[in-house]
Amino acid sequence: MARKKNKTKKYDLRATIVFVVALVVIAVGFYLLRPVVSDLMKKDTASNDSANSVTSVTEIIADAKNDAELKMHVISVGQADSIFIEFPTGHCMLVDAAEKSSVGNVVTYITGLGYDTLDYVLLTHQDSDHAGGMAKVFDEFTVKHVFRPSVYSKYKNYDLPETFNIGISGSPSKTSTTETYYNFLKSVYYEEGCTWEAFNKDSDFGLIAYDESDDRSYECFVDFLTPTADTQNIAYRAENDFSPIMIISYCGFKIMLTGDAEELVEKELLDYYADIYPDYSYFDVDVLKVGHHGSKTSSSRSFVETVKPEYSFISCGLAPEKQKYCPWQVTLDTLKDNDSLIYRTDLQGNIVLTVDKDGKYNIATEKTCNDYSLILSGYSNAEPEA
Repeated sequence: MARKKNKTKKYDLRATIVFVVALVVIAVGFYLLRPVVSDLMKKDTASNDSANSVTSVTEIIADAKNDAELKMHVISVGQADSIFIEFPTGHCMLVDAAEKSSVGNVVTYITGLGYDTLDYVLLTHQDSDHAGGMAKVFDEFTVKHVFRPSVYSKYKNYDLPETFNIGISGSPSKTSTTETYYNFLKSVYYEEGCTWEAFNKDSDFGLIAYDESDDRSYECFVDFLTPTADTQNIAYRAENDFSPIMIISYCGFKIMLTGDAEELVEKELLDYYADIYPDYSYFDVDVLKVGHHGSKTSSSRSFVETVKPEYSFISCGLAPEKQKYCPWQVTLDTLKDNDSLIYRTDLQGNIVLTVDKDGKYNIATEKTCNDYSLILSGYSNAEPEA
């Protein structure tokens, strides 16, 4: 906004000098305090009773940590999911917490990396093989911010405020009656100082790492692509479909996470963004975290052909109690036909992807599988695990 001109007085020289000095002081102060200032740029927050405690995108600037590397750990937890991400700013994010029976592996793994605080926790959807260990995670770590599905809980002992228990409470959307999901909600609600939001396509955030060694900044961007509906209108009949599809980009390298999203959501993604990305080149990723443990319900041929992953990571194993397996052979064949190199936690253990500030990457596994034909061998007689 332009200043009004003073028609009656000329600026005093001394006032001008003071003004210039003040500007210099402010500029220097902003530079020195840039990590603090950037933290204040976070999304507006409200109390845990708010129906939508966080809205709008944010970017956080901080000094680079860990050589400005992005690391993604796909933790081996059997037929379940848990991913731990270390951002180049030193922030971290846990995506899902496996089953209650295997969350101990998750806690041990993360504490072994030296963390006692989780900056972000994302629960993709309410199934026990993703949500089962969440209560334990909140017991063991300080959690700052939660991305949660817009799923209404109908658990019989539900006692949380309606403003917190958001989601469509009846048809056409799936609701939850499980104690597991209720315990997750309760953990979020009672976590002191923890903010939360029901995720959708507008939940994006960026982390900018300033590296003093080369005086450059490197942005890691987390782009939520689905659900495409507004949070109050998210409705799916299948629990798996609440899972977000998202892309994490860093220095030209792209990772796509899919949770248990099935073919319906894959189609939703391609249809919704057809006009925004007509050639779909934005979805051409380096790594695909394969949906639903490699089940035939996900990774449709049209989706994989569009995404074109150079590498595919699958979290899979023997399903508890049901004694059934993923991945399915049809999924492995689809990935193979699209020249994607496959990694599996059941055969190779923990999978660690490292991306540096030059966009160079490395993939390491806990165990070696010398026979790639085993990795390409799937199951075709079992029902896919929910």
